Amino acid sequence: MMFQPWCSVTVRRTLKQQLLHQRQRPLGSLSCLKSWSQQHHSQTFIPRRQGTPSSLSSIRSYHEVSFLNTGEPKDVLQYHSDTTVDDIVPPPASTTTTSTTTTAAPLCRVEMLHVPWNPADVNTVQGRYPSPHKNSTKKNNNHNHSRYFPSQTVVGSEGWGRVTHVLQTDDDKNCLTNDIPNWISEGSLVTLGASGYGTMRSSLWVPWHDLLTVPEQLLDRTGPAGCTLFQLGGTALRLLTDFVNLQRGDVILQNAGNSGVGMLVSQLAQALFGVSTVSMVRRGSKTVQELDQLIDYMTTVGKNALVVVEGDLIDDKEAMHTFQQRLRDLSQNHQLPKLALNSVGGPSAQLLLKVLESGGSMVTYGGMSGQGIQVGTPQLIFKDVRVVGYWHSRWMIQHDISEKQDMIDILAKAVLDDQLTLPPVEVFSLRNVHEGLQWQSEQSQAVIRNKLVWDCQE
Repeated sequence: MMFQPWCSVTVRRTLKQQLLHQRQRPLGSLSCLKSWSQQHHSQTFIPRRQGTPSSLSSIRSYHEVSFLNTGEPKDVLQYHSDTTVDDIVPPPASTTTTSTTTTAAPLCRVEMLHVPWNPADVNTVQGRYPSPHKNSTKKNNNHNHSRYFPSQTVVGSEGWGRVTHVLQTDDDKNCLTNDIPNWISEGSLVTLGASGYGTMRSSLWVPWHDLLTVPEQLLDRTGPAGCTLFQLGGTALRLLTDFVNLQRGDVILQNAGNSGVGMLVSQLAQALFGVSTVSMVRRGSKTVQELDQLIDYMTTVGKNALVVVEGDLIDDKEAMHTFQQRLRDLSQNHQLPKLALNSVGGPSAQLLLKVLESGGSMVTYGGMSGQGIQVGTPQLIFKDVRVVGYWHSRWMIQHDISEKQDMIDILAKAVLDDQLTLPPVEVFSLRNVHEGLQWQSEQSQAVIRNKLVWDCQE
C-alpha cells in the first residue's frame, strides 16, 4: 500500500534574506557561519523532549530492509521482520584506538522515523560504492550488518529518528567510557553524523559521537521531508563554503541544477551569501511546455538567476559567446564564475570548464552520465583552473562533531526561516519496499521529481 505524498513546503514567497544579517565578516567566510551557530545553538536548538523509554514510545518489534548479495535493488532487497525481537539489548560498543588507549563510546538506541532513498544507496546495493571508513580509526565498522538476520546487509545511509535508550557505561573493563553530553537524552530527535549504519530498519544502536541533534520544530514544520535535508543540504553547503571564498554579487554555475543538491545549492547561495546561481539542465524528452514548467520551478522555488539548456550551447560558438556575456552581466564585478559544480561529467563538465574565470575551480561531486572529465592543457596552464572532487561521506568521517552540528543547525534554521524549500516527497513503508522502488523508477520521466522516503515506524 502506498502512503499519500507529503509535500514538505509549498512554493512560497520570495525567500527572506535574514539568516545571517548580524554578521560583520565577509559573506563567503565559513567561520562566520560557525560563529553564528555557536552563538545561537543553545537558545534555539537545545530544547529536547524528555521522558522515559516507555513514555516516549511503545517498543517496536524489529524489522529491516537488507540484501544478501549485491545487485539491482529491485532484485536483491528484501523486507525482514521478527515480532520476537525488540532490539533492546545493545551490541558490543564501538571502539576508537589511539597510540595509548582504546575507548568505547557509550551507545544510544535510536528508533528510526524516516529514511530518504539516495543515489548512494542504489550504488551501495549494486556494490559500486566504496566505504568512507577505509582509513578510519574506528574498529567495529560493520554497522550496516544485520544483527538478527545472518549475512544480511542493511541498506540506508542517513535519516532521522528518536533516542529511546541511553547506555552510559560499558562492561568491558579494558575500555574507557565517557559520559554522554546532556544535549543527547532519551527523547532527542537525532540524525546520523556518519554514514554506513544501515538506517532502513526499525531501530539501531549508535555511539553518541555519531549522533547530531535536530530541532523538534523541523519535524513539526516539514514532516517526513525533513529527513532529506542533511545529506543533500550538507553537500550543498560544503560545495559553497569549502572551495572558493564567495562574495556578495558573485555568480556560480552548475549542471543538473534540477537535482536535489542543485536545488538546495541555488537557494543557499542566495540566502547565505547573496550569490546568484546559473544552472544548466538537459532537455531530454521534455516538451516545450514541460521545459518551461521546469525552468519556472527552478527560478521561483530554486531561486536560480538563469536556467539554460546545455544542449543549446554544445558546438555553437555564437550561443556560447552570448552565454558568457550573460554570465558577466549577472556578476557585480562582470567576471565569469569562479566556482562551477559538476555532477554529470562528459560534455556537460567541459561546458562548465569553458566558462570558468581564470583561477576558478570546478568541483565534481557526482557522475550521472557515467562519462569521464576531459580537461584541456591550455585550461590548466593558461587559465590555471582547479579540478577537484568532493565526497560528503568522507567529509562526515573526517570532521568532528561540533563542525557537523554547526552544519545541521545552519541548514535547519534556513528551513525554519523559509529560506530553504525541501523537495516534495513520496512516503512508503519499509514493508512496501518494492512498491516504492517501482514508483521511483517511474519518476525518471517526471518534470519535477519527488523524493522517495521510507517510513520506518510500522
